[in-house]
Amino acid sequence: MGGGWWVWYRLVGRYYVTTEDAYVHGDRIPIACQCAGTVVLYNVADTETVRRGAVLLRLNDTRARLALSATDAGLEEAVQSRPGVVCAGPPGRGGLEGGVEPGAPG
Repeated sequence: MGGGWWVWYRLVGRYYVTTEDAYVHGDRIPIACQCAGTVVLYNVADTETVRRGAVLLRLNDTRARLALSATDAGLEEAVQSRPGVVCAGPPGRGGLEGGVEPGAPG
């Protein structure tokens, strides 16, 4: 009987490791959001490895889009009220990239 255990241990058993209080060393990096919001999509599972730059979650952006629209509207109004200022940018988005036209006062 003892010989059978010895053969099993030498061939198989010595490769099994068991413990009741094991700790796994791993890099844990805290993350922080630049703005507050409601999470609408969560792209990772618990203990999943993630790569730098990966999108971990998505926030509800309704309030941010409304604020952007209000800011764009305010910029358009400011540009229209001041002659010589050019509003240039992607369609549907304001932007004071052009500055003042040459020869314009101001």
